[in-house]
Amino acid sequence: MRRPVALTAALLVLAAAGIGAVWFAKRTVRWNDARTMPPPLAAAVRAYAKGDAPAGLESVRELLRRYRAPAWEARARVLAATHLARDGRDRDILDVLPKDLAADDPLATHAMLLRARGWLARGAADRAAALAARAASSPGFPGAGEASLTRAQALEAGGAWPQALLALDAAPSAAAAIEAGRLAARHGEREGARRRVAAALLGATATDDVDRLREAIEELFPDPSTRLKPSERPQLAERARHWLDEGRAKTALDLLRLVRPAAAPSAATPAEALVEAEALLKLGRVSEMGAFLARARQADPGAADGAHYLEARRAAVTGNLAAYRAGLNTVALRAAAPWRERALLDLARAGEGAPKAMTLQAYQRYRLAAGERADPLALLREGWAAYDLGRYAEADAAFARTLARS
Repeated sequence: MRRPVALTAALLVLAAAGIGAVWFAKRTVRWNDARTMPPPLAAAVRAYAKGDAPAGLESVRELLRRYRAPAWEARARVLAATHLARDGRDRDILDVLPKDLAADDPLATHAMLLRARGWLARGAADRAAALAARAASSPGFPGAGEASLTRAQALEAGGAWPQALLALDAAPSAAAAIEAGRLAARHGEREGARRRVAAALLGATATDDVDRLREAIEELFPDPSTRLKPSERPQLAERARHWLDEGRAKTALDLLRLVRPAAAPSAATPAEALVEAEALLKLGRVSEMGAFLARARQADPGAADGAHYLEARRAAVTGNLAAYRAGLNTVALRAAAPWRERALLDLARAGEGAPKAMTLQAYQRYRLAAGERADPLALLREGWAAYDLGRYAEADAAFARTLARS
């Protein structure tokens, strides 16, 4: 009798141990520490940091299965959903974000946008548009631009593409303008597409935006002659000049060549030709300047003055310093603004070195010619030129003028 009893007892012990192991594995762990991440979430963060998205997602799922961690659950869900969106797995977002977060949660608006992308991927355009609209209108939300794009995609998917255009027009960004251009072109509104992208390009304030918008207009309108209207060409030259003055010669050059077949010099306006010639000068491509200088010389006297100034600058680059100084002196004596002032300033800078009265006089001539347009740095150099010569009263006056302009 003892052996069967012992065997039965052993089996019961083993069964109890198995049940205990299963219970231990499946039990819900309460995690009330708001400062320390639960182990599965810490593992997910490490996995995502290493680029192992599947392991990161599995760790988040383990957290959601086994842990009750009120301080960390929302963050874990948004973390997983963000990486799913980044990996193009929008359909799976709703598996980890099945409902909105609490309205007072700091990540609530971000979760709303992620859920909008999830619903859009699953074909629920109306729900996606509603969620994206709420996210886009949330004050201070840094992803408002992306939310507007998602809303527009959802509206178009639901057949309401005119409303999608309105939503994009209300979002002032390069990305929205590009998407609006593509949307309008898809639905046959070619002029609307051109107008939107061109306006954004001519108003862009960041070089990255200029590059993206330029590529978009090239994609939508392969024929350079259809990209801008003649009435927009003066603004194109102004924007190219702006980027050139900002030290972005290549950006200026790319803008100007957007509207001409194979960058033909004969198709450039005089203003465009001057900016392009100077951009080529700053890029060290002086051998390409000739045709643009010739184009500028054929125009009005102001453009011709600019061409003569740039020819002098080109002479300096090629090592012909005599022609450089002679050219600058001619422009400084005869040209109109702004080329006369630029020539005077170059002559003043060329005289810097050992203290010389001629250098001070050159800076003074520049200041008198430029007036309110005088470069503050040139005013400061005038002060130092006077100081080096021991002419302290003139130096004090120059420094005072500099401070008054700052």
